[in-house]
Amino acid sequence: MKRIFLNTDHRLRWPWQCAVLFALFFVLGALAEVAVPHLFIAAWPHNLDAAYLLSDILINVLLSVALVFGFRWVTGRRAADMGLQPLHGERTWQLALGLGIGAGAISLMAVLLHLTGDISLRPGGQAGYLLLHVLYFVSVSVVEEVLTRGALQHVIAGAGHPWLALVIPSVFFGLLHLGNESVTVLAVVNTTLAGLLLALYVHRDGNLWRAMGFHFTWNYFLSIVYGMTVSGADFSQGQFFNTVLRRQSLFNGGAYGVEGGWLATAVLLALIVWEGFFLLRAGTANTRRGPLPAPEELNQDHQGG
Repeated sequence: MKRIFLNTDHRLRWPWQCAVLFALFFVLGALAEVAVPHLFIAAWPHNLDAAYLLSDILINVLLSVALVFGFRWVTGRRAADMGLQPLHGERTWQLALGLGIGAGAISLMAVLLHLTGDISLRPGGQAGYLLLHVLYFVSVSVVEEVLTRGALQHVIAGAGHPWLALVIPSVFFGLLHLGNESVTVLAVVNTTLAGLLLALYVHRDGNLWRAMGFHFTWNYFLSIVYGMTVSGADFSQGQFFNTVLRRQSLFNGGAYGVEGGWLATAVLLALIVWEGFFLLRAGTANTRRGPLPAPEELNQDHQGG
């Protein structure tokens, strides 16, 4: 019975490690959602928008910290082993690259949708809470990357299953958005593809920085810059543009937003193929880049995991 749960190192096997991290995220998240907002609403009863933004930021920070400690507890490994290495040198360039790719992908889709008449982009958005929105979307990108590409991907890869480490967190990332307003099957598929792209970034880079950068600018440009719907959440009043959806279609994603449309599918697949090309050319699928463990670690985990 013990071997069902424990490996030869007397640690939980990787499926149970993932289950513990899932439970930690959902249970603490549910508790925080009940307790934390009241603190900020009591402090700023006449400014609920700022209160909820601050509440969400704090919840995301608390969950990120809890996941780092949870990862250390179930695996015995450090934060650096889940992709959270110090930001300097090559990792600074990787972060900048992720920021640029995310911003460029959203800008490309916004321009194409404007040219096809699916949306109308009107300069002169509504200013407000600019810094809070930056902090909010940074916290969203951090907590979601720490959970999926940080904890889960590295747990599974560390057990000697590098390809499952790309697939399982990506599918989980897509399923996380099932409860969003106006969600569709295509929206979940696209979110899973986005998760796969980010997993490939982590696999190639060996850290979370490019994935975090992409995740942040994808959300921030989609919502605050262009004022478009983000995963079902309406941001029609952006900081820089007001966006009007002229017609709903499978191409533009309809009420869910561009992430639920065929255009996003095409862009994400193109980025995945591009990243896959570099991975294959560099031969990283068979080397120790990204979350792949060293050969001696693989042997040890195969015996016990």
